[in-house]
Amino acid sequence: MFQNASSAKSAMNGFLTNQNLAQSVFYEPLYSQVNLAGFADRAALSPTAGLLTQQEVVFFSAGVGQPGQGWYQDYATTYAQARPLTQAQTNLKDSGKIPAGQEFIADSLGVDVFTTCPQNITDWLTSETSIYQERLSTTWDCGATRYWPCAEYGTQSKSAATTAAGPASITYPTNGGVVARRLPADGGLFFPAKQQIIFKMRFHKSHYITLDGTVATEENIITPDAVVAIVMTGWRFNVVSA
Repeated sequence: MFQNASSAKSAMNGFLTNQNLAQSVFYEPLYSQVNLAGFADRAALSPTAGLLTQQEVVFFSAGVGQPGQGWYQDYATTYAQARPLTQAQTNLKDSGKIPAGQEFIADSLGVDVFTTCPQNITDWLTSETSIYQERLSTTWDCGATRYWPCAEYGTQSKSAATTAAGPASITYPTNGGVVARRLPADGGLFFPAKQQIIFKMRFHKSHYITLDGTVATEENIITPDAVVAIVMTGWRFNVVSA
């Protein structure tokens, strides 16, 4: 937000400078969603039906129009057809890397647990999972998922109140407007063109991806709404082509 005419004019001068350098600059999110249902055991009538075992899932591994990251046409069958991601699931154009002619500098990072997740899955995600980022030969261990909350997107209430006896109940992430963690200027995330952009979530405990957190049945189905995203906001620099 521009505080006065001087700061607005300064921003215009910066825009013109970038234009002369044949660059355009946009402030926007960079996001990638995983549907946990796609990683759960879909073998019907099995004691492990709906179980998501201890493993890792990868964010930003698929770009727009590419299949992956747990997105399927039907989660009720063992041999469901994977479907390509749309702009609603990610805005990364290439799989696993920033496209040629672009750079991205992130000044915030958050884990967005969708409000469509049943509460048992939300609780498990915020207590039994962690995230880390891989860049070439280096790894940034971000730590427990609960320390990177992001509830500023989607539908949520701003506060919670109850008249019931006992302590008040605060539900993460639907209560409050928690914003993504801001990163310092010298500690931002820098993604040059054609370089790797990979985040992983590690599940430290197995969990059923079902409505009540127990084995999947006809009544207690694998929920197709167990979606979690890694989201960053920052600046995308584009080389302007003639």
